[in-house]
Amino acid sequence: MDTFPSVISDTSDTSRRRATWRVTWIAGPDAGGCRRLAPGDHVVGRAALAGVRCDDPAIEPYHLRLHLPDPDDPVGDAAGVRWCQLAGRRPVVFDGELVSVGTSVLHVTADPGTPDQEGFDPEAFDPEAFDPAAFDPAAFDRDAGPRTTSMPGGVVVRRGRRRARAAPGEDDPGDHDRFPAPPHTIGGAGAGAADALDTGDGPDGPVGFAGATAGLAVGVVLAVVLHQPLMLLMGAVGVLMSGGTWLGRRVRRRRRRRARA
Repeated sequence: MDTFPSVISDTSDTSRRRATWRVTWIAGPDAGGCRRLAPGDHVVGRAALAGVRCDDPAIEPYHLRLHLPDPDDPVGDAAGVRWCQLAGRRPVVFDGELVSVGTSVLHVTADPGTPDQEGFDPEAFDPEAFDPAAFDPAAFDRDAGPRTTSMPGGVVVRRGRRRARAAPGEDDPGDHDRFPAPPHTIGGAGAGAADALDTGDGPDGPVGFAGATAGLAVGVVLAVVLHQPLMLLMGAVGVLMSGGTWLGRRVRRRRRRRARA
């Protein structure tokens, strides 16, 4: 189930909604697609509600969060264009104003103009001025520009050259003030409850499955004694539900381990 990001497109301040930025897909399935955006936060992904949408199957529904600074507020937006990876396993590689995401490449440039109410502006892209075949994403300098850094709870983008990844269990103090990781708590029970659910030892784990099996045995006895087949059906449903929940947790745990690898 996809996690819905907190910001799809920031429209809280209508006085600042003017198209001062242009984003163009210059490689990938949507090469040539262009959109003018106002300063603020926008989401890049395959979802219909994403502010910058792309049909690249290698891109998640909500893959990146893009922050476009306000040219009239150099103090508040001194950091410039910023990206935060929300999902996905492919690395995001920066080179100047380009970002490689999935199998596509997005170009971000300043473009003073009028607000784009429809979102997609086909007139903003000049096909004669750009040849997609002449662009080679493999030519990126993968040791320059901001890099992605794994941390608990997601992937964080940091400005600067690549740095060594922190050892397991260690924190990188440079990450927390920019994109802090969410606390590992479930229902306020703390990390212990999260570990129990992750290992399958919670109420829906093997213990819960054994309880459901015992319930099935009781259902069989009642069905025979009372001549009520419905008792047997109810016990079987409990076993199926408990087993399905336990199996689902195992699959999610394996996915999280692969994502952290």
